[in-house]
Amino acid sequence: MVDKNWVELMAALRSTVIDKAAARSRQEAEDFPEIVEQRRAKILSEISAAENLALDYAMSDAEFWSRTCTKPFYAHRPVDRIRQHEAEMQMRLGNYRNLLSADWEPDTGDEFRAFLDEVMSERDRLAKVVKAARMLAQTKVARERTFMDWLLAGADPISWEGRQKIYAKLASHLDYGTVTTFHLMMELGFAVVKPDQVLNRLVGRTGIMTEYEVQNKRTGARMWHPVGPNMTTDMAQRLGQNDHFNWSLQKRMAEISDATRISMRALDIIIVKLGQTDDEANGYARTICGDPPLCGQCKARTHCDLGSSGMVKHGRRHRVPT
Repeated sequence: MVDKNWVELMAALRSTVIDKAAARSRQEAEDFPEIVEQRRAKILSEISAAENLALDYAMSDAEFWSRTCTKPFYAHRPVDRIRQHEAEMQMRLGNYRNLLSADWEPDTGDEFRAFLDEVMSERDRLAKVVKAARMLAQTKVARERTFMDWLLAGADPISWEGRQKIYAKLASHLDYGTVTTFHLMMELGFAVVKPDQVLNRLVGRTGIMTEYEVQNKRTGARMWHPVGPNMTTDMAQRLGQNDHFNWSLQKRMAEISDATRISMRALDIIIVKLGQTDDEANGYARTICGDPPLCGQCKARTHCDLGSSGMVKHGRRHRVPT
């Protein structure tokens, strides 16, 4: 069981992202305050945009596909590297109808090969996008309706059962993989977070997740599996493929969202940006909860299981397991 004040924890994490991640060091903050303030403005803008992201039941196919077509490229890749190509990818992939032609046939199509040569050499990810475009196009064969109408058919996005149905439909039709499917749902406006290795490590470190429930579908028996603060990268990646962990995580984050009035999307950003690789172009000049974690820079350390454990000396780079 977790006994934490979610409001205090998230206020401290948010303040750390804004005040500490925006500067490489205290010296830089003192010497170049204008630059640091510009970074903070970018961070605040991203958090604000996340807070304003909402499910649009009338979303157009163009908007739906725009949010869908680049997601596989972000999996296990530095965000700043992929964002450099986002505009070019949108220009080439942004109309799903174009991807139905033979020019985009994997390996043989001229446009497919040109994308690999000129934009990003990620063959398997590009093939997933082409397949997704063609699968979504098939949803219109029997009945003309928007992609969002198709996705929401028979599912209430407010209920957990409905969100699980929506997840299952996207996962089976698009074949994007577990984490990327949650990422897409989040960007489409559904109240979920993406269980990637960074988020999973940090919810373990902070004590947001100390266990997750596994229920036997046949007998109904429930078991609780522990989640510790010294989660390794390998453990975090494996948990991201575990349905039991993922839905326990979603429910815990929804609990925090309700308590703090911070949207699930904004919670994801605040936590992940503390542990993600530096992304200075978007304001994040320093990784606070990386490897090793800089607990001395984190305002949430007294609320954090790892920070308050004594395993990491505050203000010094003491390595924790990876």
